Amino acid sequence: MTMSPTDNQKNYQTSAQGIGSLILDCREITFCICGRLSEEYLQRCIGSIRKFFPGASIIISTWSDKATREIAQKFHEKVDTIVYCDDPGSPLRNPVKGLLHNVNRMIVTGKEGLVAVKTPYVMKLRADLEFTSRNLLNTYGAYSNGLEAQVLVSNQTSIDARRGNKMMYHLCDWYYFGPTKVISEIFNVAHMPDEYCDWYARHKKPEDSIDKGNQSRFMAEDWVISQYLGGKSKVEHQFYLDYSDAELLVWEKHIHDE
Repeated sequence: MTMSPTDNQKNYQTSAQGIGSLILDCREITFCICGRLSEEYLQRCIGSIRKFFPGASIIISTWSDKATREIAQKFHEKVDTIVYCDDPGSPLRNPVKGLLHNVNRMIVTGKEGLVAVKTPYVMKLRADLEFTSRNLLNTYGAYSNGLEAQVLVSNQTSIDARRGNKMMYHLCDWYYFGPTKVISEIFNVAHMPDEYCDWYARHKKPEDSIDKGNQSRFMAEDWVISQYLGGKSKVEHQFYLDYSDAELLVWEKHIHDE
């Protein structure tokens, strides 16, 4: 589905913006909005993308149930493509807080949505994010140093094992921005077995202060990243709090290289 520009979009130009040694035009970028949808948040997210990144493509990748389809269809003229996915489910991971494990949902909507991307760069993001500027491009340039393979994530929930909890491979999953080939590889990973979601209901837990009541062997963040990197080189990561000084050096090298 191709969208015609609205009057609001025509007031902006798809001007190229330099980032390091890279020059990006908004038409080279797709925003792949994944997961659970809220009409209110989706309106804000899409509106901010059209305002600050005119000419960029937008994909919604979400569930095929009736309620979700009804929300997504309200935006069919405002986006380029809608991808409907079969819901893999989300088992309970924290009975104390009633929280479900969304890792396989994140993998499915990410993987299937990214297949539809045709541009060289992509931002895979949640539907409840809203842009207030186009500084994304400047930030990417400041940290990529002109290396086209690098990926930008937020530090919002990313964990530095040298300063905080001894948790490795834990990058904020609110958004990923970078080359489509690399982002697609990140989400082309195995699903986490359902039995891992309540792992510590049957095994001794190493602690219970981080996300108190959580029973999952892995968090969504470290499962995706450790699986992705484990497909490229040797990674020793058997549970969310698995830590050694030697493995930290391996992880930090990946952060620098990727």
